[in-house]
Amino acid sequence: MQSAYTSLHLWAAMVEEAGSFDVPAIREAADGISFDAPEGTVTVDGETQHVTKTPRIGRITEDGLIETIWEGELTEPDPFLETYSWADEEEAEEAGDEEPEDQGSEDQGSGDE
Repeated sequence: MQSAYTSLHLWAAMVEEAGSFDVPAIREAADGISFDAPEGTVTVDGETQHVTKTPRIGRITEDGLIETIWEGELTEPDPFLETYSWADEEEAEEAGDEEPEDQGSEDQGSGDE
């Protein structure tokens, strides 16, 4: 629900900045658009169309409110996992040369025995 609320406000700000409902114009206007959302300020990264935000972990209290128990630092979007060495294409290709571990999925049977 919160994401839908935030997305709507970001979209409205991008349309206003673009001065148009034309999708390419909105995308061009998106970079740097911010909104003070319930979760804190979120900012659109124009290159990826994802948002910069602060990750939080919370717990629901007895009165139904959410208590923050951990808060990270402002996090830039990385939707293509470019900052993770395990997601590097060359490393993934090298790992693909290795035999996968047998997880027993072929020998589970149909359960009809």
